[in-house]
Amino acid sequence: MSEVLHRVRFRLDHRWAPLHMSYYLDAELSSGRRRRMERHVTECSECRRVLASLRMMLGALHGLRPPGGDVDAARMAESVRLRLGEHQGPG
Repeated sequence: MSEVLHRVRFRLDHRWAPLHMSYYLDAELSSGRRRRMERHVTECSECRRVLASLRMMLGALHGLRPPGGDVDAARMAESVRLRLGEHQGPG
């Protein structure tokens, strides 16, 4: 592949990869897209670090115990959504 085409593909993949990392980690990408992600993170240290951070975060989240007692998970999730919406400001 020519150097120009390689650079173009790299830039396209660099924009695409972060938007699909969660799907990659959840094994929800097609085999072609999975190979695309793997090829890109092999070439891109920035995306490799982001993917590694996401893996660590998911590992930590999976290690948490579920809330006990009278915790209403749906109500708690709604509260978090509302608070996040407050920080986003006007669209």
